[in-house]
Amino acid sequence: MKQLNDYPFDAMGVKFSLLLKSNVTFKNGSKTTILTFVPNELDYDNVMAGVLQALRYDSRAESVQHDIFELKPGQPIELIGYSIKRKV
Repeated sequence: MKQLNDYPFDAMGVKFSLLLKSNVTFKNGSKTTILTFVPNELDYDNVMAGVLQALRYDSRAESVQHDIFELKPGQPIELIGYSIKRKV
């Protein structure tokens, strides 16, 4: 997976349309959060599927729950959706 070494905002505004916050619970009981900026050109469903695939491949995660936030220039970040907690 290519890592993006750029900022989500520039002089033209937002380069990303959504922020996907994935709350992950591991089999050992520990928890973490993965933040994924979704570029304007991509659909969040594909990005969410990629996060799930990576967690399944790693095999240490037990469950994940996603929050979906919308990014608009000059506006506060807004929660627009969420998924139920599901097994990985």
